Amino acid sequence: MDEGNGLIVYPLEEEVDELVVSLRDRCLQRLVDHSRLNLEVQGYLVSSIYRKDLLLLGITTASIGDAQSVSIDDSYFPLQNEFLRRAKLEIPSLTTVLYHNHPRIDVSQLDKETVKFLEECILEGIYDYLRDYGIEPTLENVATEELTRQLSEDDIIPTFGRVSVLLTDTPRESDDFSRINAYRVRQGCYPFFERLKVVSLESKSIEYIKTYKELTDKIDEIYWETCQDFGMFERK
Repeated sequence: MDEGNGLIVYPLEEEVDELVVSLRDRCLQRLVDHSRLNLEVQGYLVSSIYRKDLLLLGITTASIGDAQSVSIDDSYFPLQNEFLRRAKLEIPSLTTVLYHNHPRIDVSQLDKETVKFLEECILEGIYDYLRDYGIEPTLENVATEELTRQLSEDDIIPTFGRVSVLLTDTPRESDDFSRINAYRVRQGCYPFFERLKVVSLESKSIEYIKTYKELTDKIDEIYWETCQDFGMFERK
């Protein structure tokens, strides 16, 4: 257990094969939308290791803002920390994974050399493959695809554990998770990171889905009980 920015973290210490996400996860969808709205958000994914996979169970948000300012509401941290402590006791395999997003690229803020390079690549047809995903290879779309999907060194430095998740405004036809970029991170090694496959819960076995439901039901129950103990609201 460690504390980062006042929030408890349970770093992922094991290697995992996939990040498993439910297509019905509306909270994650709302987070992804922040990139489209040019908002910057950061927090933790509450997850559990199951069959060598990282199973997404819930989400916490530590900060939200824009390129000029980020707001951190630390008044929420005591409740969140208590919730995580209780959840860890009930689910020993529980981990927290750092996520953040990269908003869309404002091409007016790119340096001239980068713009020239991308424009030449577009003219040469290098990005024509984007049309296969329903994306027109305009300068803005190409810059967003090319420049926002990758973790920078500044992104890797605060990462704890073995996985980091980057959210981007990069929708693609027939790809439910094109805006969720998961990476294995190896501190002090080269390469520093590599892609981690993101798959849908719905593609898994009935037994797997049953385990997910049991875990999320338990997480929801712990969260409600913690909120009640903090006097936030009554459960209906």
